[in-house]
Amino acid sequence: YVFANYTSGGADSNDPHLYLLSDMAYIFDLSGLGGAHPFQIQESNSALTTSNGADGLIHIANNGTVSTGTSANGKTEGFLIWKVPHFATASTGTYRYICTSHPSNMVGSITIKTLEQLS
Repeated sequence: YVFANYTSGGADSNDPHLYLLSDMAYIFDLSGLGGAHPFQIQESNSALTTSNGADGLIHIANNGTVSTGTSANGKTEGFLIWKVPHFATASTGTYRYICTSHPSNMVGSITIKTLEQLS
């Protein structure tokens, strides 16, 4: 996946390691996927479930259809919103984003931090 304007200098980055904050919401614009690269957020090597973050997923399709939870994951267009789960300090888990059609070529790590870890 190419993340546009990812670096501080405005350059794009391929499959960057993402650092997200617990309890915050993030929007992934899937419009550049061309319908061919399902974007899925996973914990370790498994798709999210309601117990590890899928309850915070909302997908808004180009036609306005909204899906939530596990059915919001693995989409190829529209917007994916993820409210990152709440974590206690040092209990953030291991996440990643992956193209379910090209898992060896399109994958990146996600590290979840808490505000306590930043201070």
